[in-house]
Amino acid sequence: MPPSQILKACCFLFLFAASAQNCSKDPSCAPYDGACSPLVTVLLFQKSSKYIFLSPNATNANFGGVVGVDAFCSSNKPAALPGVGSDYKGLVMASTRNQNTNWVLQGNTEYLNEAGAVVGKTNASKLLIFNLTNPVSAISSMVYTGIVVTDENTWTAGTTCTDWSVNISSGERGQTDSVTTTMIANSMTSCNTMIPIYCVQQ
Repeated sequence: MPPSQILKACCFLFLFAASAQNCSKDPSCAPYDGACSPLVTVLLFQKSSKYIFLSPNATNANFGGVVGVDAFCSSNKPAALPGVGSDYKGLVMASTRNQNTNWVLQGNTEYLNEAGAVVGKTNASKLLIFNLTNPVSAISSMVYTGIVVTDENTWTAGTTCTDWSVNISSGERGQTDSVTTTMIANSMTSCNTMIPIYCVQQ
């Protein structure tokens, strides 16, 4: 095995080692002790990144509640993404999902789209930092969110099609190919509009 591959293997072991100086307690890694730090930064990024995808199927807003939103994400997970369907939940707000309750984004985390490109990072308030690096999807579409962006640290639930349980009235929506706040909060649309949702890895 080339030395560069041995180093990478040892540094993977470092991620689970107690020592910050040694790559691992594995004797075969001893020659590489102290050499892991730069590579570990990359490996930690790969380990900690999460995915966000646009559901391939469209739907009206009557999911039967937030539980139904998450079930929709679970059944729409692309096979190529890691984990199982239930690892993904809907990026929507409602009376039972907000920044403080049942929220789906993690703080200070990098998110990737389905193609593996960096979408952007979240801040300590567990909200995306705009402008994003890349859109969640290159497909131009409206997307249900129920979100109103107040400022960089505050998103609130707006009009949510009665907590995602009816296909009448209207709901807040975003724009899938946007990298600004309109990605998550653009305007409103009818609850019977057939559009997708964002799904986020937990």
